[in-house]
Amino acid sequence: MVMVKMKACADWFFKWTLRIILGSLAIVMFFWAVFSVINFGVKIARTFGYDPPAYEQKVSRGIAFHNTNNDEGYLYNVSTGEKLLRHVSWIAKPFSGDSLGIFCDGQHRGFFNVFTGKMVIPPVYARAWQFYCDRAAVEQDGQLFFIDRRGAVVANATVPPCDSLVYDSGYWLLRRNGLWAVLTADSLKTVVPFEYSHVNIERNMGIRVSTTKGVSSLLSFDGQTVLQPICIMGVEKLFYDTSKQEREQASCHAYYSSDAPRLYGLMSDNGVVLTAPVYQQIEAISSTLFLCLPQGVMLNEKGEIIDNKNLLSEK
Repeated sequence: MVMVKMKACADWFFKWTLRIILGSLAIVMFFWAVFSVINFGVKIARTFGYDPPAYEQKVSRGIAFHNTNNDEGYLYNVSTGEKLLRHVSWIAKPFSGDSLGIFCDGQHRGFFNVFTGKMVIPPVYARAWQFYCDRAAVEQDGQLFFIDRRGAVVANATVPPCDSLVYDSGYWLLRRNGLWAVLTADSLKTVVPFEYSHVNIERNMGIRVSTTKGVSSLLSFDGQTVLQPICIMGVEKLFYDTSKQEREQASCHAYYSSDAPRLYGLMSDNGVVLTAPVYQQIEAISSTLFLCLPQGVMLNEKGEIIDNKNLLSEK
């Protein structure tokens, strides 16, 4: 009797599982068939000149982009409906209020006038950046260079070989093999060479740079003057254990100038930097002694390296 019930349960479970699987397959096949019919219908409609619904993007007053999500988009005059620039897959409007935007024909980039909707520079570039200071960075045949508003190459303004290029507040930031350099956008002069793992343009302050060891400093906008040899991002208090099984604050603090990676240096109680931030950890051994790891260096309250063999053995 038990065996009969177990067999009945097994049969019911098998049939229930099979129904779920077949039902799921039927649903998938149904939606696939519907999608195929719709796709086929759209192709037939396009054959007879039907223009399917598309996304309309405003470019400027009187100019819009008809985006069909393929290479058949176009720029047109909103008032007259006239198509001004055909075979456009996407556009990028200028962020700086410039008159020239970027468009792509599906493979290459060119430039168009956002107020007239007409092409200004043909799409011949593999990559293109917006115009800043009447110059735009472009890539063609694997070479990066600058062009003017007519598409002519700017003489003596080649871009150093780099992996990426970013514009920020009047400067071009170039990245190569993990290191950054900075060029001025107006004169295309190199103000910071490829020596830093991080660079950041800080308005009204300068150019903040960080070395591969995490030491951050602030340079002048021309890169010639070091305004802050070490930029302190944070300060942490140091505590040491006393013989009374209590913790008291040491005479110095640990500071850091970068989070990538976070390295520490020693600072006096009144804010004077005693060492460069080159240690992963600083521990207070006493009020005036500090162990720096992983180097195992012992420092006094003046930031001077002292012999720590006897001190550690006594401790």
